[in-house]
This record gives sequence, structure tokens and C-alpha cells, in this order.
Amino acid sequence: MKKIYNKVLIILVLIIIIVGGFYSYNNNKNSFFRILKKEGIELNLSKEFIIEKDDFKENDFKERNILAKNNNEIIKIKIIYNIGDEKSQDYMADQKIILKSLYDPVMPPYPEFIGQEVSCNEKYKPILKEHVLGEYYLLYAGDRFGYGVCEEGMIKYKALLGYFYFENKLIKIEYFSSNKSFNEIENIINKSQISSGKKTSIENKNTLVVDNKENKNNKKLTIDNNIDLSCPDCNLMIISLTGLRKDHLGIYGYNRDTSPNIDNFFKNAIIFNEVFAPSPWTLPNAVSFFTSLFPYSHKTMKRNVDILSGEELTLAEVLESAGYKTAAFTGGEEYDSKYNIWQGFDEYVDINKYLDNEIESVPGKFDIGLKELNSSSLRWLKNNAGKKKFFLFLQGYDVHCPYTPDYQFAKKFSTKYDGDIDFSNCLWSFDKIETIVKDGKKYWPFNVLHGDSNEDSLILNDADIEQMIALYDAEIFQMDFYLKELFDEIKKYELLNNTIIIFMSEHGEYLGEHDRFMRAGYQLETFYDEGLRFPLLVHHPKIKEMISVDSLVQTVDIMPSLLDMLKIEDIKKKQRQGSSFLPSILTGEDINDFVYSGSDFYNNINNMGSSTIQVIRDKEWKFILEKYKENEDTNFKENKYLFNIKRDLGELDNVYNLELDVAKNLEKKLNNWINWVKR
Repeated sequence: MKKIYNKVLIILVLIIIIVGGFYSYNNNKNSFFRILKKEGIELNLSKEFIIEKDDFKENDFKERNILAKNNNEIIKIKIIYNIGDEKSQDYMADQKIILKSLYDPVMPPYPEFIGQEVSCNEKYKPILKEHVLGEYYLLYAGDRFGYGVCEEGMIKYKALLGYFYFENKLIKIEYFSSNKSFNEIENIINKSQISSGKKTSIENKNTLVVDNKENKNNKKLTIDNNIDLSCPDCNLMIISLTGLRKDHLGIYGYNRDTSPNIDNFFKNAIIFNEVFAPSPWTLPNAVSFFTSLFPYSHKTMKRNVDILSGEELTLAEVLESAGYKTAAFTGGEEYDSKYNIWQGFDEYVDINKYLDNEIESVPGKFDIGLKELNSSSLRWLKNNAGKKKFFLFLQGYDVHCPYTPDYQFAKKFSTKYDGDIDFSNCLWSFDKIETIVKDGKKYWPFNVLHGDSNEDSLILNDADIEQMIALYDAEIFQMDFYLKELFDEIKKYELLNNTIIIFMSEHGEYLGEHDRFMRAGYQLETFYDEGLRFPLLVHHPKIKEMISVDSLVQTVDIMPSLLDMLKIEDIKKKQRQGSSFLPSILTGEDINDFVYSGSDFYNNINNMGSSTIQVIRDKEWKFILEKYKENEDTNFKENKYLFNIKRDLGELDNVYNLELDVAKNLEKKLNNWINWVKR
């Protein structure tokens, strides 16, 4: 009897242990997410994490450290309480310096290699990304979650390292995965909710300088409201490099040293962080820039067909009437004089003037940039600097596809690429790519169009895309190299004190986002932020330190703003559709509650189809109305999309059906705008 009693007792004890362990496991598993939620963090992760550490300590600040794991993922979270805005920026700057030092060139500890630095290959270096509440890195990690990994054999994890500030606390998140891609990891943070109270300056962290060691002293600066930005005696110079993404420039926080000369020249300039184009391609945007009219109003959208009306008064014509000497040196193509963009320029260099300027070009190749234009444009500057006021416009396709930097620049950022993709052609993805996954790897199959009808079938992999981005960055570096010649001449002729200098692009570019490449095609994927957002830097003689502007700005706002600065009357001011952004610089006032994009796309190549796409966007929501037909023999289809861009920076989750009230309100405002610009 005693033996039976003992056996029953043992069984009961085992049951209690198992049930208790199961309860403890589930309680531990669920408590991880409850803890984070109380701290204002809702991570887009599977609920299978076990807490291994959760402790508090106090040094200069009270902080909490949490460590949780599952079979393939590890997450470490540090929460620093009551740190304040300034201290949080200092902490992040110090962390950035430490991280950067892990990838700096080192000297081998062997006598025979003295003087030979060992550098970390660019493919292993961290990639910096922006977040509305801070910033984060995508990077590799080693066996003990250490960063600074620069060899394939040392990689154990793909990781995310992020810093987020809100409600007077700084949150550091480290996530490690042994089986997720960087795209999947980035989606975790883009789809997560990190609650914020009142916004702070750190959420717009774009005022960065090239040397990371200086970042801790790089405060967000505000301007003296009493300063007068009028400059009636100023010259005007505009540099526009087609297809340049703002997030691939050092001054906007890019981790590669693509733009040292731009970063240095504009280090005390006005930096605009939220600038959007009316369409994702050059022709309608160029006309919008010169007229302050949206594409539906100026009606110049169809390549080789539409022509700007001679009745429209362009920026160059206004300046010419005000006594300015005007000249433009362009890469042609969609800046060809046949579109009537040349109105108001005393001298206009495009394909019709290339022979006179000893420039060789192949039509349709988008091959003319600063390298080809510098000689003639700098000669013009030499002949006109110091005489009457001038307007110089310089445009090039330096970073436009195909990505073919010169030999001396081509390997600046390249990995040891052994693929067979020919990057001397534009790899335009005209249709949405249906990606495939094989053996855990992602592939992008699509047809590439050459000329009028020839197509090649390609399949890209991660290595191909890394090489594509490396070549794109190398083209930026090459463009920056040739810009130094211009910057040196500006200083030589002492033009900094009497010239407003603009650096910009007409639109952005796609490098794999949304499974698209190089902005081709007629569907909505070309209207995501990667295609519409562009850099805008303004050197003003009266500004002596960096100013960061976070107000929403549109292409059509630039012309009225420049005329406002130059104090030049515009007889067609009431017809312009943009607003001066001077109040945004002086007081931080928002000049636009919303920004708009909208254009018609026609393409008769292979009967590809056409579309009408319109966008309304503020700092929280983005609504897209898409009407398209796949070829001219079909009827129009309509799709509607709504993205919460505060929580979903990548525009990955269409929440239209979940937020119908928001969508309907935005659609109503969008329709009012359409009626206005089409009147």
C-alpha cells in the first residue's frame, strides 16, 4: 500500500511540475509583450519569446534592460527614463561613434604588413534608416551578438539596432534573427507601433554632418525670426540631378560617403526634409518647377507629344524680365527645347547645342551629366560672374539609369560581385514583379525592355541588387566629384555672399522597394515615396548655420519662394499653384496641410497601357487613387490605397478598408484638388 501511495505521490508531483511549468512558460511568454505594451512598444513579432532577463538599475538615469529569446530570434531592449531631448541626442551620437569605429580601417598586427590598412567591405557595413521617432541600422552580427562583423564566415545573425525617443525616454532595441532577411527584419519595425506623446526634435533627425564624430554637437537649429531673407541683389544658381534619392546623400544621414563635397558645401545651408514631386518622372516635374503649376494644369505629360504653352510665363522669363542674364546647361532628353522649357533663357544647351560645346551624346541614353557639361557651364560662369545679375541652371543625368560610373569610381562601393547582370542597360521593371522564393532565397524575375520592342528576361537576386545599389552610389560619388569643380569656381569668384544656390532633383528612384526598379511602368508602385521624395538644399548668403525644415514642401513651391527671396514681382503670381516656403524657414509654419501628386501616364510601347494616379499625403496618412488599364483594348480598373505612414513608413499595409472614414475624407480633399488643377 505504501508503494502505491508513493507512486501516486510521484505522479501528482510530476503533473504539478508539468502544469506549473506550462503555466509559467505561457505567463512568461505573454508577460514579455505585456511589459513592452506598458512601455508604449507593440512589436510586430510572433508571441513566442521567453524573458531571460528583466532588471532595473540606476546610474545617471534609471534604466530597464530586457532580454528575451526563442529558437531563432533574440531581442534586447534598453529603456532609459527621464533622459531629456538633449541627453538622448548626445547618447545616440556617442553610440553612433562607437558603432562607426567597429568598421574603421585597422592596421594588421604583423611586421610584414606595417602600413597596410585592412578595411571592412562595404557590403558588411551598417545601413542607416530613418524612423519617425529616431533611427535604426540593419547590420550583421556575430556569435555573441557582436557588431563589426566584416567576414562571411563570422556572420551568425542579421540584426536591427534602433534608437527611438518619445515621452522623455530613450528606447534602444536590438533584434537578432538567424533565419530572416533584412527586408523581413525591416518590416518588423515598420509594422510595429511605438507610441509617442508630444513630438520632439529628435524625430526629425536629418540634420547630420558627414563626420559622425561631430554628430553629438549637431543640434537642430532654429532661425532668428527677425532675419530678413530677401536678397534683391542676389544671383540665382540651381543644380538639379535627375533621379537622385535624398536618403543616399551623407547630409541626409546615409552611411556611405557618397557626397563629401555636397555635404561640406551645404553644411550651413537650409535642409528641407519633406519635399515631394507632382509625379515620379522628369518631364511633368521639370515643367512644374519652371511654372509653379501642377501637371494637370500645364498639360505637359506625354513624352514626344505635349509641349508647354508659350502663354505660360516661366521662372527664367520672370528673371530675364527683371534684368537677369540667364543660361541653362542640360542633359537634354526630357529637358530638350522641343518641350518649350527653354523659354526665357538667353543660352540653352541641349542636344541641339552639344556639337557647339564639344559634347558627344547618344539620344535616349540619358548619358549627359556634369562631367560633360562642366567645361561649357564653367566657362559661362567665368564670363558672367561679377557682371550683371545672373540665373544659371545646371541639370544632368549623372545618377539616372543605366548605372555606369567611370572605371575610377565604379568600385568605390562595389562588393566582390561575380554575377552576370549587364548594368549598362536600364533595368526598368514595367510591371509589378511577382517574386519567388527558392531554398530560402528571394528572386526577382522580370522582363527588361530595350528600345521600342526588344525584351530580355532577367532574374535578380540579393547580390545583384546589392551591386545595383553600389553602382548607383558610385554614380553619386562621381557626380559629387565633378561638383567640386563648380563649388571651387563659386568660391573663386566670391559668389557665396551674393548668390542663392539650390541643389535638388526632380524625383527619386526605386532600388528594389516594393519589388520595383527605376520608376518604370504605369501602375501605382511608381507613386510611393521612394519615387516622389527628393532632396532640396538651399545656400542663402544670410544663413550661417544649418537649418532643418520639416514642413511639407512641393515642387510648385520652389519658384514662388525664390521670387520671394529675390524680391521680384511675378505678374502671374495669382495663377501659380505653389506657396512661398519662407514662413517654414522663419517660424516653422506649415505652408501645406497636404502635398499632392497626380499625372497621366501614356505608353504605346508594346501596347503597354495607361494610367491616371493621384495622391494626397500629410505627415500621417497617404491616400492613392489609381485608375489604369493594362492595354488600350481593356477598360479602366480602379484601386484605392490608404497608408498610415507614421506607423508604416514603407507603405506596405493598405488599411483602406480598416480606416474608411479617414480614406473618404482624404478622397474628398483629393477630388477638390483635382477639380482645382484641372479647371
